[in-house]
Amino acid sequence: MPLNGGAGWHRACVPLSLSFFLLFGSSVNVAASAETIGYTENSAAALYRAASDGSAGALAMLKQAAQAGRPVAQTWLGVYYGTKSQYRRADFWTHKAALAGNALAEFAYGGAYFYGNGVTRDLSMAAYWYRLSAMQGFMPAKEMLARIHEETPASKTAGGKSSAPIANVPTAIAASSHASHSSMVPSPVSTAAVAPADVAAATMTAAEENRLGYSYFYGKGKTENPALAVQWFEKAAAKGYPAAEDNLGVAYYQGRGVPKSHQKAIYWYRKAAFSGYAEAEVNLGVAYYQGHDGFPGDLALARYWWQKAVDQGSSTARQYLAATGDGKSSP
Repeated sequence: MPLNGGAGWHRACVPLSLSFFLLFGSSVNVAASAETIGYTENSAAALYRAASDGSAGALAMLKQAAQAGRPVAQTWLGVYYGTKSQYRRADFWTHKAALAGNALAEFAYGGAYFYGNGVTRDLSMAAYWYRLSAMQGFMPAKEMLARIHEETPASKTAGGKSSAPIANVPTAIAASSHASHSSMVPSPVSTAAVAPADVAAATMTAAEENRLGYSYFYGKGKTENPALAVQWFEKAAAKGYPAAEDNLGVAYYQGRGVPKSHQKAIYWYRKAAFSGYAEAEVNLGVAYYQGHDGFPGDLALARYWWQKAVDQGSSTARQYLAATGDGKSSP
């Protein structure tokens, strides 16, 4: 059932680890410049606390920082609106911050789907966002995943219909209707690792499984079989191999070997990108640039991930940054 009232939303979306700060944290000087406040977890939370206490100035600064594209400010502005039962506004801001990888925002946005606040209740989508948050070590998200598991013994999703068990990927939201990437395409499937002999999986490393998947994906030394390639990528990804995670993203983005799903592609791109894998950072930027599953493209978010890839020496990401430097050009 949806939570009723602001206090319930606060309990659902603000973890205990931050409750101490909210109760006893330092005060905020609302006369300070928004250029110097609202950009860190502590300062944004302090603005939230002051706004909750009725400070119009603090709320204005929190909004200014959020509108400037600061994920921590967007997160806490979403939390603020949630406690006021303004769920659509809450979801708007927490979703923006969640797309940028803020763990608390991912947790809060998962809570929106878990409780049906502002959106239709959907446990598979709740699990998707909780899992992203949990991947960053956010314990409350792990606890909510366990709760979802308890509520779905027969692997039920929204509407009570059976589906695959909640595992590493979310249920596809909708069939993609986006145009192809044209000249701006995800990086090809990674070829990292030495080509292995086609031996029993139990004796293969994640790198070898990934390489074998590549061989089947493109027919390099094997008969082309994208569906079989995906199985090998999944084996390697289950061991936490970033190149395989990125390759699964490519498979889902292109719809090769699996039904096309940009949501699932982004899940795997992010998983690899959070490990610092540059190719995945490039691909994630492309996905955000193009937009997905009804969400419009987000140039600022795309450039954020391309910059991270550039910092690791990616020439492709550097080209994309140069092509979109004025915020208008198309690569």
